[in-house]
Amino acid sequence: MELVGYIAGFFSAVSLLPQIRKTLITRNVKGLSLGMILAYLMAVIFWSWYGILKSSPPIILTQILFGASTIFLLILRLKYKRND
Repeated sequence: MELVGYIAGFFSAVSLLPQIRKTLITRNVKGLSLGMILAYLMAVIFWSWYGILKSSPPIILTQILFGASTIFLLILRLKYKRND
C-alpha cells in the first residue's frame, strides 16, 4: 500500500519540473501565478504536517521533494519578474 503513496507522491513532486525547465530556458514568468505557487506551498506545509502526524514516510518524503520544487519555482518567479 505504501508503494502507491510513493508513486503518487513521485508524480506530484515532478509535476512542476516541466514548468521549471521552461522558466529556466525562457526566463519568462508572465504566465506564472504567484497565488498558485503560494497555494502549493501551503499545501506542502499541511500535507507534510499530516504526514508527520500519521508517521507516513511516503507523504513526508514526497512533500519534501514537491516543496523543494515549489520553492525553486517561487525563486524563479521572483527573480525573473523583476526583469520584466
